[in-house]
Amino acid sequence: MSKPAFIVDAPNQCAGCLFYGNEYVGEGMNKEYVTSYCGLNGYEIKNIESRPDWCLLRLFPEKKESRREENKMNCTVSMHYKIIGSEMFNFEDGYMEINVDYFTKSLDLDLDKIADKQKKGIADMFHVAEENVILISRTEYEENTQDE
Repeated sequence: MSKPAFIVDAPNQCAGCLFYGNEYVGEGMNKEYVTSYCGLNGYEIKNIESRPDWCLLRLFPEKKESRREENKMNCTVSMHYKIIGSEMFNFEDGYMEINVDYFTKSLDLDLDKIADKQKKGIADMFHVAEENVILISRTEYEENTQDE
């Protein structure tokens, strides 16, 4: 089964969100407002003028244009993860690829430290325990996401 990922403009508050919804009871002229809810996870929205901590939308930093400097190189480090038990993937195995670009003269990275930080962030984003986020090979990632 393929796993979806989508990118949308994320507002600073629920009121402007693509997934914001209202629930009503009654019909026609007798319709009455009951509550506001998130269309992604069904949670009730108590304050539409802010963004709750449980929001499933994650913000990516704006990409900055860098100028080419002498003796510097562009490098991309890709890490692939398997996410187990997330509601976002209907409690089936989900997969994620993270690419980090570096523009540097030398590449001195602590990949274990980077992977640990990414695992914590992924676990928070998908509301699973850190042990349910597993670093996998690119081959395993591609075998499980080839239909996407």
